[in-house]
Amino acid sequence: PRTAAAEISAQVSDEDKARRAQEMTALATALRRGFASRHLGSVMQVIAEPSPNPGFLAGYTPNYIRVQFSSGGHCPGDVVDVRLQHLRGDYVEGEAVT
Repeated sequence: PRTAAAEISAQVSDEDKARRAQEMTALATALRRGFASRHLGSVMQVIAEPSPNPGFLAGYTPNYIRVQFSSGGHCPGDVVDVRLQHLRGDYVEGEAVT
């Protein structure tokens, strides 16, 4: 509303907008998973955060890969070396390296 674009008569339909949004979401997911899969096996530092799963911590690598790993005595706030092991939905399952 109140923009020049709102006055254009050839508007994109709500169905096309929803379809395009779904396509972009699917592409973003595929690209994120592809990027993460190229880093499987590597060890990266993660600042531990609480995880919704009991006994686990979560966090992000320096290149923004979401990781979850067994707490193994670590606490939120610890910087933990984590080996990236498996893709699991929208995150990577890892293992703390001692």
